[in-house]
Order: sequence, then structure tokens, then C-alpha cells
Amino acid sequence: MAEGDAVEGTVELLTELVECVPYVSATAGFGFSFWRDDRYAGDQVVAMLPRYIGFDHSDPRFKSMRGHTPSAAWLTFLSTPLVEQLGGRNSIPSEIVIRDLKKGVMLRAAKYPVVGDVNRGASDIGKLPDVAAWMKSLRYRASSLCGSSVEMDVDAWLRRFDERSSGAWDNR
Repeated sequence: MAEGDAVEGTVELLTELVECVPYVSATAGFGFSFWRDDRYAGDQVVAMLPRYIGFDHSDPRFKSMRGHTPSAAWLTFLSTPLVEQLGGRNSIPSEIVIRDLKKGVMLRAAKYPVVGDVNRGASDIGKLPDVAAWMKSLRYRASSLCGSSVEMDVDAWLRRFDERSSGAWDNR
């Protein structure tokens, strides 16, 4: 839905949907989703996260992170109060595409959703490092991910863009 010529229509649809609900933060992009009682699927997802850094995890605990920022994503929606806590709209780096919304802003890190395959250089991450750096002071923290028995340094995963440089916004 977000590939090729349909990408702008997808951005419009997602923006309209976010504007219909009260939110503190929301994200859109590729992600791994699984039935949380499926331990095998959960283990596979957690094992793939370090390779595909543009993907997100669908941990149900991440839904109760009020006052904190999510992981940087292709599209990151932040409420006005959260933006103010981060220093205000004018503190958002100019490299990030910003869209003002009724109740906040949408930060768009790249033209297309990000895969971020580190085995292939993760050259499609767009401005995700810039978005992550700007939101870092309020970043959500977790010590584990729900639904997996695979050992993983979750804090390192949440910091996955901190040591990376941003790439081209037009990421295809």
C-alpha cells in the first residue's frame, strides 16, 4: 500500500486516521506483528529485529508509554504537548519533513517505509537517526519484549539509530 505511486495516498490515509483519535504518539511503517501467545513466532520476530532496524515490534506494553516517545518510524505522530516537552516545533531539525496536524505534528523520516536491513547496509533509513536523536530525551525504555524467550538487549535495540548517520530522504 505504501510502495510506488500509492505512497502519498497512504500517508494521507494514515494522517486522517490518526487525526480521528486522541493520541500522544503513534507510528507507521513496517513492523513485525504476531499473536502474542505464539512463543515460536515471538522468538522469530525478536531474532529478526536487530537485522531489520526499520521494523518495529508490536509489544502490547508499548501502548502505555504516555509522556514518552516511541521508536523513530517512517511516520511518527506526536501530540502538541509531547512536542512542547521536546523543545517545541522549532526545535525539530530542518532535515526532517514536518507536517502540522490539528493536535500535533507528523514527522516523516523518508519518502517510503524503511526496511533497514543491516546485512545490506541499511541504506534506506532516511532521516530516522535525526528523528531518533530529536526524541531521545523522552525515549521509552523497556528491559524485555513481550512474547519471546530469545535474549535480547532491548535498550540497545531502542538506541539502534543513535550511532547511525541519516541517509537520503528519497530512500529508493
